Amino acid sequence: MISTSLRILQINLNRSLPATESALQTAIELKIDIVLVQEPWIIASTSPSTGAKDFTTSRSVNHQSFVQILPNHGESRPRTLVYFLRSNTLVLASLASSSPEDPDVLVLDLIEGQHKVQLVNIYNEDNQSNQRTIERWLYSYQVLPNTIIAGDFNTHHPWWDPLTTT
Repeated sequence: MISTSLRILQINLNRSLPATESALQTAIELKIDIVLVQEPWIIASTSPSTGAKDFTTSRSVNHQSFVQILPNHGESRPRTLVYFLRSNTLVLASLASSSPEDPDVLVLDLIEGQHKVQLVNIYNEDNQSNQRTIERWLYSYQVLPNTIIAGDFNTHHPWWDPLTTT
Protein backbone atom coordinates (compact mmCIF):
# COMPACT_ATOMS: atom_id res chain seq x y z
CA MET A 1 0.00 0.00 0.00
CA ILE A 2 1.05 3.55 -0.53
CA SER A 3 1.42 5.67 2.58
CA THR A 4 0.42 9.01 1.07
CA SER A 5 -3.15 10.03 1.82
CA LEU A 6 -5.09 10.64 -1.37
CA ARG A 7 -8.45 12.34 -1.63
CA ILE A 8 -10.62 10.98 -4.45
CA LEU A 9 -13.81 12.41 -5.95
CA GLN A 10 -15.93 10.12 -8.16
CA ILE A 11 -18.58 11.82 -10.30
CA ASN A 12 -20.77 11.29 -13.37
CA LEU A 13 -20.75 14.60 -15.27
CA ASN A 14 -23.48 13.65 -17.76
CA ARG A 15 -21.41 15.11 -20.66
CA SER A 16 -21.84 18.62 -19.27
CA LEU A 17 -19.26 21.38 -19.70
CA PRO A 18 -20.58 23.49 -16.76
CA ALA A 19 -20.66 20.40 -14.52
CA THR A 20 -17.06 19.61 -15.49
CA GLU A 21 -15.83 23.11 -14.69
CA SER A 22 -17.77 23.09 -11.41
CA ALA A 23 -16.39 19.66 -10.42
CA LEU A 24 -12.81 20.78 -11.08
CA GLN A 25 -13.32 23.96 -9.03
CA THR A 26 -14.86 21.93 -6.21
CA ALA A 27 -11.91 19.51 -6.39
CA ILE A 28 -9.50 22.43 -5.91
CA GLU A 29 -11.49 23.81 -2.98
CA LEU A 30 -11.69 20.39 -1.29
CA LYS A 31 -8.02 19.59 -1.98
CA ILE A 32 -8.89 16.52 -4.07
CA ASP A 33 -5.96 14.62 -5.61
CA ILE A 34 -7.86 12.42 -8.08
CA VAL A 35 -11.15 13.04 -9.87
CA LEU A 36 -12.70 9.90 -11.38
CA VAL A 37 -15.14 10.94 -14.09
CA GLN A 38 -17.83 8.98 -15.85
CA GLU A 39 -19.57 10.49 -18.89
CA PRO A 40 -17.08 13.35 -19.29
CA TRP A 41 -17.67 16.34 -21.52
CA ILE A 42 -15.54 15.59 -24.59
CA ILE A 43 -14.18 17.74 -27.39
CA ALA A 44 -14.00 15.74 -30.61
CA SER A 45 -12.86 16.76 -34.06
CA THR A 46 -15.13 16.39 -37.09
CA SER A 47 -14.14 14.50 -40.21
CA PRO A 48 -14.11 16.97 -43.13
CA SER A 49 -15.16 14.29 -45.61
CA THR A 50 -18.02 12.62 -43.70
CA GLY A 51 -18.89 15.13 -40.98
CA ALA A 52 -18.71 12.32 -38.41
CA LYS A 53 -17.21 12.93 -34.97
CA ASP A 54 -13.64 11.71 -34.57
CA PHE A 55 -12.67 10.78 -31.01
CA THR A 56 -9.12 9.56 -31.71
CA THR A 57 -7.63 12.87 -30.51
CA SER A 58 -10.40 13.84 -28.11
CA ARG A 59 -9.95 15.55 -24.78
CA SER A 60 -12.03 17.16 -22.08
CA VAL A 61 -11.65 20.42 -20.17
CA ASN A 62 -8.03 21.29 -19.45
CA HIS A 63 -7.25 22.69 -16.03
CA GLN A 64 -3.92 24.11 -14.93
CA SER A 65 -4.04 22.15 -11.65
CA PHE A 66 -4.74 18.73 -13.15
CA VAL A 67 -3.28 16.26 -15.63
CA GLN A 68 -5.98 14.62 -17.72
CA ILE A 69 -5.77 10.85 -18.33
CA LEU A 70 -8.05 9.22 -20.90
CA PRO A 71 -8.72 5.48 -21.33
CA ASN A 72 -7.53 3.40 -24.28
CA HIS A 73 -10.66 4.26 -26.23
CA GLY A 74 -9.66 3.76 -29.87
CA GLU A 75 -12.14 5.55 -32.10
CA SER A 76 -15.00 5.41 -29.56
CA ARG A 77 -16.14 8.30 -27.41
CA PRO A 78 -14.36 7.93 -24.02
CA ARG A 79 -16.88 7.52 -21.21
CA THR A 80 -14.32 7.51 -18.39
CA LEU A 81 -11.54 9.95 -17.55
CA VAL A 82 -9.25 10.79 -14.64
CA TYR A 83 -7.90 14.14 -13.49
CA PHE A 84 -4.77 13.87 -11.34
CA LEU A 85 -3.48 16.81 -9.28
CA ARG A 86 -0.24 18.14 -10.84
CA SER A 87 1.15 19.35 -7.52
CA ASN A 88 1.03 15.84 -6.01
CA THR A 89 4.69 14.91 -6.37
CA LEU A 90 4.62 12.02 -3.88
CA VAL A 91 2.58 9.67 -6.05
CA LEU A 92 3.06 8.94 -9.75
CA ALA A 93 -0.15 8.30 -11.71
CA SER A 94 -0.25 6.69 -15.15
CA LEU A 95 -2.52 4.63 -17.35
CA ALA A 96 -1.85 0.98 -16.46
CA SER A 97 -0.54 -1.36 -19.13
CA SER A 98 -3.47 -3.62 -18.15
CA SER A 99 -6.00 -0.89 -19.02
CA PRO A 100 -8.18 -2.39 -21.79
CA GLU A 101 -9.08 -0.79 -25.08
CA ASP A 102 -12.52 0.13 -23.84
CA PRO A 103 -13.99 3.64 -23.53
CA ASP A 104 -15.85 2.59 -20.36
CA VAL A 105 -12.83 1.37 -18.31
CA LEU A 106 -9.72 3.17 -17.18
CA VAL A 107 -7.13 1.38 -15.02
CA LEU A 108 -4.71 3.72 -13.32
CA ASP A 109 -1.43 2.79 -11.63
CA LEU A 110 -0.62 4.88 -8.56
CA ILE A 111 3.01 4.41 -7.53
CA GLU A 112 4.85 5.66 -4.47
CA GLY A 113 8.41 4.33 -4.29
CA GLN A 114 8.16 0.54 -4.49
CA HIS A 115 4.44 0.46 -3.65
CA LYS A 116 1.61 0.37 -6.17
CA VAL A 117 -2.16 0.65 -6.04
CA GLN A 118 -4.43 0.14 -9.04
CA LEU A 119 -7.45 2.37 -9.32
CA VAL A 120 -10.18 1.17 -11.69
CA ASN A 121 -12.68 3.71 -13.04
CA ILE A 122 -15.77 2.07 -14.61
CA TYR A 123 -18.81 3.36 -16.43
CA ASN A 124 -21.19 0.38 -16.56
CA GLU A 125 -22.97 0.89 -19.84
CA ASP A 126 -23.94 -1.18 -22.87
CA ASN A 127 -21.51 -1.43 -25.77
CA GLN A 128 -22.45 -2.10 -29.39
CA SER A 129 -23.10 -5.78 -28.57
CA ASN A 130 -25.49 -4.80 -25.73
CA GLN A 131 -23.10 -6.09 -23.08
CA ARG A 132 -22.60 -3.98 -19.98
CA THR A 133 -19.06 -3.17 -18.86
CA ILE A 134 -19.28 -5.36 -15.76
CA GLU A 135 -20.19 -8.44 -17.82
CA ARG A 136 -17.77 -7.85 -20.70
CA TRP A 137 -14.77 -6.79 -18.64
CA LEU A 138 -14.94 -6.68 -14.84
CA TYR A 139 -16.04 -10.27 -14.20
CA SER A 140 -13.01 -11.60 -16.07
CA TYR A 141 -10.52 -8.99 -14.78
CA GLN A 142 -7.79 -10.37 -12.51
CA VAL A 143 -8.15 -8.05 -9.52
CA LEU A 144 -4.74 -7.57 -7.93
CA PRO A 145 -4.14 -6.92 -4.24
CA ASN A 146 -4.29 -3.19 -3.50
CA THR A 147 -6.95 -2.47 -6.13
CA ILE A 148 -9.75 0.05 -5.72
CA ILE A 149 -12.76 -0.26 -8.05
CA ALA A 150 -14.98 2.80 -8.38
CA GLY A 151 -17.38 4.24 -10.90
CA ASP A 152 -20.95 4.61 -12.03
CA PHE A 153 -22.37 1.11 -12.02
CA ASN A 154 -25.81 2.11 -13.34
CA THR A 155 -27.52 -0.28 -10.99
CA HIS A 156 -31.22 0.04 -10.35
CA HIS A 157 -33.26 -1.35 -7.50
CA PRO A 158 -36.63 -0.35 -6.02
CA TRP A 159 -34.93 0.49 -2.71
CA TRP A 160 -33.13 3.50 -4.17
CA ASP A 161 -35.03 3.99 -7.46
CA PRO A 162 -38.77 3.48 -6.92
CA LEU A 163 -39.50 3.95 -10.63
CA THR A 164 -37.32 1.05 -11.76
CA THR A 165 -38.91 -1.99 -13.32
CA THR A 166 -35.84 -4.25 -13.19
